[in-house]
Amino acid sequence: MLRVGMKNLAVLFACLLCAVFLLNCGEEASDIKVYTLKPSPPEPNSLHKYYIPKDLDDCFVELKKMLPPDILDDFKNTTLVDMDVKYHLGLGMWLRNNWGLWKGSRLAYYFKQKGFKHPDDMSHTILVSFWRHLNPKRSGPNDQHTYHQDFDKA
Repeated sequence: MLRVGMKNLAVLFACLLCAVFLLNCGEEASDIKVYTLKPSPPEPNSLHKYYIPKDLDDCFVELKKMLPPDILDDFKNTTLVDMDVKYHLGLGMWLRNNWGLWKGSRLAYYFKQKGFKHPDDMSHTILVSFWRHLNPKRSGPNDQHTYHQDFDKA
């Protein structure tokens, strides 16, 4: 019987994740953009490294401040499905890790009060809602692929 240790499993998972990232759904590695975010500093007496938004509207304000203009344009001008593919593992991961969605920040608490349980669902909803916020005329029935599409009604 093959015994796989947790360390070996973690290394295998990391390699797989890197391979998926480099493939980026068929794009060549040279097409992958690297960008620098400029998040706001934390509030006084905060235990976090960066400012953590209070709610979804506050997320929109912070994302507009911290995203470089070319990334903001790309985010806005891509289709909703392509945005989800392009930004979930990069920006979405940054949001999960730095806005405390794994650690019970006030933003995580806000989403839990709305019925969300997993940080992936929270960051997905932030990204999809932000795309819809930037594209009110493009949002419609064909873009309702998110499993939390009724979030606005909650």
